[in-house]
Amino acid sequence: MIETQGLTKKTENFTAVDHIDLTIETAGWMRIVMMACTARGFEAMRRCEKRLKEILPAVEILTFGRCSHVSGFEDKPKLSELTAEWFERADALVFFTAAGIAVRCIAPFVSDKFHDPAVLVVDENTRYVIPLLSGHAGGANRLAGIIAKALDSQPVITTATDGRGLFAVDVFAVENGLVISDRTKAKRIASRLLAGEEAAVFSDCADRADCAGGLRLSDSSLQKRLDRYGKGTVQVADRAGADIILSFRHLPEDPADALYLIPRILTLGIGCRKGITGGRISDAVLEMLEKNGIFRQAVFGIASIDLKKNEAGLLTFAKEWQLPIIFYTADELRAVSGDFVPSSFVESVTGVDNVCERSAVLLAGKNGGLLIGKHRKEGVTAAAGISIPGSGQAGECGHESAKIQDQDQAGEQEPDNHRAGL
Repeated sequence: MIETQGLTKKTENFTAVDHIDLTIETAGWMRIVMMACTARGFEAMRRCEKRLKEILPAVEILTFGRCSHVSGFEDKPKLSELTAEWFERADALVFFTAAGIAVRCIAPFVSDKFHDPAVLVVDENTRYVIPLLSGHAGGANRLAGIIAKALDSQPVITTATDGRGLFAVDVFAVENGLVISDRTKAKRIASRLLAGEEAAVFSDCADRADCAGGLRLSDSSLQKRLDRYGKGTVQVADRAGADIILSFRHLPEDPADALYLIPRILTLGIGCRKGITGGRISDAVLEMLEKNGIFRQAVFGIASIDLKKNEAGLLTFAKEWQLPIIFYTADELRAVSGDFVPSSFVESVTGVDNVCERSAVLLAGKNGGLLIGKHRKEGVTAAAGISIPGSGQAGECGHESAKIQDQDQAGEQEPDNHRAGL
């Protein structure tokens, strides 16, 4: 049986999760909160709720409000109080109110577009759906289109790139499950496009089996995808001239001003001594990733054996890295096929000869594989897996770094005092 723990959206509290989604988007909607304060607004909100539950069945949709003319809602919390409660906990807030009411409610909490939830306003007559906040990064523009279709309304999109049909880096990143590496560089590219210039894109994922299925494209296929986000404004190019690079790792001799868009396709498998601190685990993982030029943002989840499910340091590490963690039984890990570094001692303690590599591969999914072999540091063992939807094992793809084994650590050493990492 698999036991999991994870982070709820924008909170620091662990909560149980059923699984770790291998197709996680960087700004998908898990929870949409809707609010109203008039009878007609309530009517529109409930109609929207019904339609959205049909269109987005996997999304949690909550409705709130206060109105003296709606039974049961006469003495509910004010919209400003509801906004304070949900601004950090929701992926999207939808106000069925005047725009001014929504603006006053959110004003104390607005931070930046990469952190704020999507915020939209719908007039009580459902004529217009207007994104107010996080139109691109938070997906408010996209959600406005969905709500407008559900209510037969008109979306009112005011972002400059959308209005002119230009490529928007943050929209492309959100809809393709990519993490923006540098906000300043992203803004610089947006400014260039708005000024009438073009941008060049290089994909380290083109024609390679060690990247996310949706980005494993030939140059011509990638160009077609880019054109959907603004035809003629962004062109596929070689690495030397790239303004935008799609890759989960730093590329040698990349242009200094290039913006990386990072696919979240890597997993971490962790073994550790009892009582190890979260800081020690973090140090070991960072050393492994940096040694191989891997962006930490490419990691979408952590895995280990269920014997470690109450290990405080491991849970602290997951919390600080804001990643879900999943625990597998020894039987599940033994069933994973592959070439792993064995340890007779680890097997005698846990029932399986290797924890970190096997758990990393298992979390990566049935088509995943081992990207970085066992890395050992001060009582911690770590490995990285890679999720490859629709392809073979990473070790079979022929990529020069499809499997990276630390040469100075390839041999398994017996642990000191029976307390070494697993």
